[in-house]
Amino acid sequence: MLPPKENIVLRKEELDFIAEMRFEAYPELDSEDMRLDLRGGGSSSVLLEGLKLSNKLQIQAYYHNYKFIFPLSIGQNEFGQFHMDLKSPEILELGSHVRHWRHKPVQPLIGRSKTENNQFSLDEISITGFCLNLPSARAPESLELELTLPDGEIVEIAAHKVRPTTRKKTAYKMTFLDTKGENLRAFLYSQLLLQR
Repeated sequence: MLPPKENIVLRKEELDFIAEMRFEAYPELDSEDMRLDLRGGGSSSVLLEGLKLSNKLQIQAYYHNYKFIFPLSIGQNEFGQFHMDLKSPEILELGSHVRHWRHKPVQPLIGRSKTENNQFSLDEISITGFCLNLPSARAPESLELELTLPDGEIVEIAAHKVRPTTRKKTAYKMTFLDTKGENLRAFLYSQLLLQR
């Protein structure tokens, strides 16, 4: 089904260019992220130049009961060739309620308090929140944690208590205090791939 005409922001020649783009993946890249080269010239370069300036580009993909939202950016190399960089996706679980996919690690992740000499055991985690192995009555209202991922990366997060999930667990909503949210997204994506 086509979107209403008033919602179409690309001209016909731009849509034709997108339909003809060729993508080449580079599996030898060390990064888990993917880079794609975009081949095009003439008026297509104007479109790519405009897309390069956008900070809201993304690719959405569906697989079984998951929706993946890959942040992407368009850059240029020293020869003026455009490339598209895909980052690790945000993972949504589809069902009666759409929610961020939650990973339940075999060994709980450890978050160390930034303000006190405490550490907390995170039993489930998504890109937007986690569950602590603490009953709600003992769980702090807010936290600032240094979360250590299995690869040793530390992600700094702030969290606020949302609700008890069981008698022994409490759910928190979180935001990132540093720029390493990408590391958590990459970790979650790798864990989902291991379950396939």
